[in-house]
Amino acid sequence: MKARHRAAALAIFASRNPSEKKIYEEGVLDLHGLHVAEATEAVEELLPDIYACGKAGEATLITGTGKHSGGVSHYQARLFPALEAYLRELEEEVKGGGKGRKGERESERGLFERVVDPQGYEGGFRVRLSRELMEYWGVGS
Repeated sequence: MKARHRAAALAIFASRNPSEKKIYEEGVLDLHGLHVAEATEAVEELLPDIYACGKAGEATLITGTGKHSGGVSHYQARLFPALEAYLRELEEEVKGGGKGRKGERESERGLFERVVDPQGYEGGFRVRLSRELMEYWGVGS
């Protein structure tokens, strides 16, 4: 069953991200349609590759606004809040428990910011691909 879920997630991701140029050179990952664990896995696998490519200093993670999420009510996003919680936790870990050392320029900047679409909906994040983040993931510069 897990193999089928993985295959489905890969197919969904491939349909939303047909261009390697958009991923590796522009740093855009469309995570629509993925479950939280699948989206998190894609982020952890692809952000270091985008950084290594060296053409994008940041990545845009498109989650959508929850218009198609099931749940108690329409517009109850699942992926956006879960990915935001993941990024906040990651930011704290990268900064060394959130202590934030003064004088380190990358530590003073946040790891991510919310992206707002033209209609005013928050539907993604812009993640800074800093050296600190890559070192946290064990990726050399």
